[in-house]
Parts: sequence; structure tokens; C-alpha cells
Amino acid sequence: MKRRDAFKLVPVSLAGMVGLAEHASAIESMPRTVDRGEPLPVSLEYPRIIMNMAKWVKENQSDNMLEAAYEIARRLKKGGQFWINWDQGHSTRGEMFAGRHGMPEFMKHGYIPAESRDGDILMVSRILSKEGYEDLKKKDIFVIAAPSPWSGDAHGFRNVREDIQPLKNGDFADIWLENNITSIGAILNVPGMPAPIGPVSGPLCLIMMWMVLADVCRICSIEDMDVSVMGDEPKLKDNAKWINTRRPLAEDYYDIVERELGLIGAELGDIRKMAKMAVDTMLDGGTVYHYSRYRETYRGEATGRRGGLALARGLSDDEEYKLTKKDCVIMGVFQPDDPVDLKHLDKFKKAGVKLASIGPITRDFSIPDGRCVHKETEVHAGGMSDTYGLFAIPGIDKKVCPTTGISMIAMHWVLSIEIIDEIKARTGGNIPGVHYSGALKWGTDFNRRVRAMQQERGY
Repeated sequence: MKRRDAFKLVPVSLAGMVGLAEHASAIESMPRTVDRGEPLPVSLEYPRIIMNMAKWVKENQSDNMLEAAYEIARRLKKGGQFWINWDQGHSTRGEMFAGRHGMPEFMKHGYIPAESRDGDILMVSRILSKEGYEDLKKKDIFVIAAPSPWSGDAHGFRNVREDIQPLKNGDFADIWLENNITSIGAILNVPGMPAPIGPVSGPLCLIMMWMVLADVCRICSIEDMDVSVMGDEPKLKDNAKWINTRRPLAEDYYDIVERELGLIGAELGDIRKMAKMAVDTMLDGGTVYHYSRYRETYRGEATGRRGGLALARGLSDDEEYKLTKKDCVIMGVFQPDDPVDLKHLDKFKKAGVKLASIGPITRDFSIPDGRCVHKETEVHAGGMSDTYGLFAIPGIDKKVCPTTGISMIAMHWVLSIEIIDEIKARTGGNIPGVHYSGALKWGTDFNRRVRAMQQERGY
């Protein structure tokens, strides 16, 4: 506890008592809902499993995550650099793009040995370069680490290639955040396909990251530290719904994500329309594209992914493309009216492709006037998340900690599972190709066979 003495925060034990008092004042009553015992559609098992894994993290790692938040704020206050090389889906940049709404600017992506200094702090789950690990041996870098499938830290690490097995962030960890991720990385088995569908590292690790960052921002507020936040949200007004800085925020973030992912089922009909559109495209000889403005956001998560469909192709703002009327494009957007997204929407419409979209439809819970992507595509899902961050924290002029990246990834994998079911129904039982991880000993050879099958059949 001595490491917390530098901060003027109410002790964690007292902060916890505030929450207990609130719960104790609630009136006990009979349940107001009835469980009819109906099984979930297979696709909705994906967000359920994600939240079950996140619940375990919340119940077993909350103290470590709060301690990590304190240490990050402490090092920032002393002038240290906060490095982050964290699993955010298919890359470590899924949330680290320019102008990301609700993203604090006190982090630097990756880990650069030539620029790191004693007193810095590193939050890491994805492996570093060999030079990075050698550098950590020499310097006073505080390390917050967690496992990811592409490392020697995850459960089942003996499945990964021998060149990857020795690369373990846990060997350098001052704080370890366990999440029970495996080297396989995906979670749902489809009869007839050896590779499971639905990787979990994206949404699970993002939930963990934002839970930590929420409390970092809260502690910085208490310490009157300047925090700049990305995005174009208007400056918060005095009547904003400010959070109580005495209370940790991590569990509040978890609770909101749980409710939002629970709302995916409310849009399952639209997601199934997207799946039908995608399968219509494939069986007609067209290509299914997944677009996002930045290459490593939705486009990156959807294409070439462990536990992902081999049929998926990607488009982004920095790529040239030529489409035909046989194709379809599923757009992943982080705000409803991004001008770059609208520019590509016009190109897609001009090409005559089928169009669907995933992402928020509101800014500060209001649908913008004028053009929005979701108003002009044939089908859309994503009403559960808002464009901006969740928390208005005193001293910070924009809300922090968005949920759109998590909900977008979760909806994509629900969609992918629905595509599998649609293909099975339309072909008499055929299963589309699903990738294994390239980090696995057998992954590359297996994926070559899957891609050859996809090139022949279209899926």
C-alpha cells in the first residue's frame, strides 16, 4: 500500500465500502424476468463466452488492474513514458488510430528501445522484438503484462512454434493480468471444421485495457494532471454527468460493456440479413469485402484472422480497389458521419455492390442530421454503442473510454458464425474454411489447404 501514498485518493477499502452501502440499501424483491430455458442461437454464444471470460477477469484480477492503473498514473506524474503493446484484435493498433474518440493521448504505441528510459512503464500482451526483451533486462521499466495467443505466455503454449515459445512477457512482469487466453485463441467449434471460429483476444483484451485506462484517467483527475483526449467531441459543459472520482471505474466499464453486448441479440435479424447478403454474393461468384477507414481496425480484424473465415477480403482508405456488381461490402465505422467513410460509401454505391454496415449510429446518443453511413446501406447493426467515450471525468474536457471497438468486433464474429450457418443451409452442409493461427506449429500448412479450398469454392 505504500506505493499509493503519493496520491490523495480515498483508500480502496473505503471506496469499496461506498459500493457495498449502495447495494445494501436496495430492496430485495422477486425476480422480474422469467427464463424460459430456450437455447441461445449458436452465434450469440460468442458474446456470452466473451463476457464469461471478462467476468472471471473482473472477479479475479480487479486488484491487479487497479494497482496497474496507480502505477501508470504514478509514472506519468514523474514524467515517464507510458508504452503500450497490447492485443487489440488482429493487431496492437485496433484502437490506436488518429482521432480515436475517447482515447487519452498519454500512451505511445509499441516499445522502442532507443527511445525508452528508466522510469517508463510498459503495458504489454503481444510479444516484443528480441531487441525489446534485451532492453527490458537493462532498464528500470515497470512492466504490466498479460498473455496473448501469439506468445509463450498463453495456456497451451507448447502448440506454438518453437521460435515463439521462448517469447514470454511474463518473465518481465511486475504486475501480471491473467485472462485465460489459449494459444488456439478461438472458442467455438463447428462440426466438420477442425479450426474453431471466433477469436477472443480482441474484445477480451480491449475490455481489460479500457478497465485499466478508466482508472488511470480518474487518478490523473484527482492529481490535477493534464489529460488530452482524442476525437471531435465538443468540450464538456458544467452540467455534464461527472463521475465520482472516489470510486474505481473499472467495474462500471465492465457493466456497460456487458449490457451493450447483450443488445447484439436485439439486432440478430439484421445481422442475419447481412449473412444472407454475404452468402448470396459468394454463391453468385462475387467477393465479400470488409471495409474500415484504417487498415488495422475492422478490416484487419475481419481478414486473415485466426479463427476467422478464409473468404473475407479487406478494403481501407489507403488501398486501391476495383469492385463489380457481384460483390458486397460490409463497412465497419466508428462514427456515423465520417467524411472519409462517406466518400467510400459513394464509391461503393457507384460500383453497384450490395452494402451493409456495422457501428454506432449516434453521437452523444443523438443521430446526426444529414448523411450517415447507416442511413444509406441496405442493412445496419450497431445501435448499442455511442460514438464517444463513457465517462465524464472532472478536469478532462471529453468523455473517455469508448466501447465501439469491442461491440464492432463482437458483432463481426456473430456475423461470421451466421455466415457459416447460412452456407451450411444453402449447400447441404458444406463448411467454409476457417483459419488457424500462423503461430501454431501446424497453422501455416493448414491455412494453405483452407485457402486452396476457398479459391475453388468461393468459401
